[in-house]
Amino acid sequence: GTRLLLIRELMGDWSQDTPFAMTLEVEGAARGGPWDEAWALDEICHYAIEEFYLWFWMNNIYRNLPPNSVTPAQSAAAMGGSAAMATAQGYFELTEDEAVILEWDPADARLSGLSALNWWYIPIDSHRISSTINNHQALPNADGTITVVLSRSDPGVANWLDCGGLRHFLITARWQGLPNEPVRQGARIASRVVNQSQLEK
Repeated sequence: GTRLLLIRELMGDWSQDTPFAMTLEVEGAARGGPWDEAWALDEICHYAIEEFYLWFWMNNIYRNLPPNSVTPAQSAAAMGGSAAMATAQGYFELTEDEAVILEWDPADARLSGLSALNWWYIPIDSHRISSTINNHQALPNADGTITVVLSRSDPGVANWLDCGGLRHFLITARWQGLPNEPVRQGARIASRVVNQSQLEK
């Protein structure tokens, strides 16, 4: 039977969107009962073994990237998912005075976003710093694309993504709800590393 259900909720306009409420009930299942230590240990061992392959695969995606690079956007359809979704990954190593410039095209997706991640694939301290940004929050260029700057300290520019002072970090880009016909060149992202003194303010 089913052992795990993953639900991912994505919100674009945080000032307007409201998290949805959900209740799950399993028909015919016993509710509550005494703590079963043997069952809990069995579940822990099951997930430790089953998820080893997932994390090994995810780690290799990033570990095999050259430093300071980002992959082209890849349609989720290539992995058996929806053609209206796409993802890209990046790995960066920055000195204190360097910055990454990301040229990102949301391509009219209903929601597209970037996140700076640690090696646990968790957005870096997103409860206190701006380590994520989406197409509803960002200031776009005149042509609809978005220029984002990542650095270890605030360079004083629009669309700054904070990597929390980390020298080594990952990024992930997502596109959700892409139109059937590609807009401009479709989902796209490119990067380059510059000295912070080269940034236009």
